[in-house]
This record gives sequence, C-alpha cells and structure tokens, in this order.
Amino acid sequence: MAIDFFGLAGGAAIKAALILAIAGLITSAWRSASAASRHLVWTLAVAASLAVPAISGTIGKLDAPRIEISAWKTGGAAPVISVSPDPITTPPSLEAQPEPAPSVIVVEAESPPRDVSSFSARIDWRSVLFPLWLAGAVLALIPLVVAQLRVRAIARNAIAAGRRWTDLIAATPSISRFAGRVRMLE
Repeated sequence: MAIDFFGLAGGAAIKAALILAIAGLITSAWRSASAASRHLVWTLAVAASLAVPAISGTIGKLDAPRIEISAWKTGGAAPVISVSPDPITTPPSLEAQPEPAPSVIVVEAESPPRDVSSFSARIDWRSVLFPLWLAGAVLALIPLVVAQLRVRAIARNAIAAGRRWTDLIAATPSISRFAGRVRMLE
C-alpha cells in the first residue's frame, strides 16, 4: 500500500508544532514553577513530537475506525445536471412572466486515476519512513546520552565539597531548601 510521503510528513509536522506550541503555553504559564518541572514539560513535548510519526504509522496499520476528512479534489470538470421546473406544479399566472433559468445540481466527480508508473506510487513509504524516523530519533538523543555520560564521569572523579559549602547553602535564604538534597562536588 503506497501512501503519500508529503501528506504524512506534513501531518506529522503540524501535529508536532501543535504539541510544542502547547508545551510553550504551559511553560509560559508556569513561570514561577521550578526549572525541573518546565524541563519535564519540554522533554515530554519533544518525546511526543518524535513519537508522532511512529504512532501515526501504528494506528494506520490497525483496523481502528477512522474519520475521513474530505479535501479539495483535483480533477476534471464536474458533470452538470440541469433540472427544469415541473410544468404540473408550476402555478398558473395571470401575467406573462419570463421563464426562470433552470436550476443546476453539481455532482462531485472522482479524481482521475493516478499514474501508477510514477516512482512514488511504487514505493511503500511506511517501510521507508519508520527507519528514517528511528535514525532521526537516535541522532536527536545522542547529545543527551553523551552529556549524561560526561556528567557521570565528572561526578565519579570529583571529591565531596567540605562542610563550608553546605553551611553556605543552608545560610542563603533563596536556596536553603536545597541544603540536604544537593550533593556538592569539587
């Protein structure tokens, strides 16, 4: 089954933009919240944005009910059927009136069949998109993993800070709540 690559990519981009816009609204509303909670919102939004193509592909393979959205159909001219007023139901008039124009009913025609010999019609884009998406997700996560490994290496090689630093943190009113929960390293 061939699918429209640009339609799938465009739909995923719109959904990801909507997810990130909602995350932006949430973080702007949470200005007074901790940085950790705002970072959690952004992390979840980026993860959800990366998961949109995979979820769309998975749902597409299920036999789940779908709501079809009619789009503008391209194609030839639609057939026109003209209907004249029925002479039996037309009331007789005393004065001579001009004959009314016939009413027109437009019937939507199906779009012409696509050229099956085109390159995009021969490729099952789902089999191409998932590995491409997976490679992009892995590439996006590489800097996160590298940073985590570097922080762990720094923490492993560091020594614990003296009592002087923990007393300073406890004495500072704006950060005193972190006194027992943060490990200070030198």
